[in-house]
Parts: sequence; C-alpha cells; structure tokens
Amino acid sequence: MRAIYTAPTVVAAEAQFEALHDDWADGTPQDGTPRDGTPRDGGTADSPQDPPQQDTPQNPPTGYTVDPQVIAKVKELASQTQHGPVHVNRWNRVLVAFGEHDGTGVTGGAMTLDEAEQNAKRYSSPVWHDVVAELTKLNAA
Repeated sequence: MRAIYTAPTVVAAEAQFEALHDDWADGTPQDGTPRDGTPRDGGTADSPQDPPQQDTPQNPPTGYTVDPQVIAKVKELASQTQHGPVHVNRWNRVLVAFGEHDGTGVTGGAMTLDEAEQNAKRYSSPVWHDVVAELTKLNAA
C-alpha cells in the first residue's frame, strides 16, 4: 500500500505562519492560543485570517497628520514579504487608511479602527497600539 501525502494549501500555511510568527514573536502567549497554530476565530486551518474583500481605496480625513514614525514602522512591516501576502496586505491596508498607499493591489480597502483594535488584541506587535491611536485621531479630525 502506498501512502499519499497532500501538502497543506498555501492559505493554510500562510495563516499558520502568521499565527505563529505574529502571536509568538516574543515567545509569550498573548491570548491562550495553542502554539500549534489553531485559528482563534473558530475557523479551520484552511481559513485565511483576513477574508478577501473588494479593493476600496479610502483617503483619510483631513486636518490630522499621522505620526511619521508610525508610518515608517508600518511601511517597514509592509515590506516584510518573507511573512507572506496576508501579512503584507494587512499592513498595506493600514497605509491606505493613513493615506500613504493608493490602494492598488490591496485587498479589503483601508483598515478600519475596529479592525485595528481587534488586531491590537490579537497580535503581540506594539505597533498595533500606535495604529489604533493614529486611526482614533484621524477619525476624530
């Protein structure tokens, strides 16, 4: 009898990598998620973390200038292509919300404040807290 091995889908591999990399970057569990990469949202290992949506570029409100240091850090994170397209798209969506990206090739349009708040709870990166603060100021402007 011959065993057949089926490789995981690209989406599943990316979702698992994102879960392991972002949540466990400092080696400390942030929300009690098992280290095996099981999705926290109750989905399957094949479900992507960011559901595909239509491209909808959005310009930020005027009257507030986003902190250049936060923009620089988000651009650095968006350039980390080794973490996969889900990671890159997520940070590019933040740049669209900040008015630093025209939205070309970005799935899901601009990152909303609610989504950023969810990501701040979900991922260990302190940059998410900066993003939430900046989006809060943008929305208030």
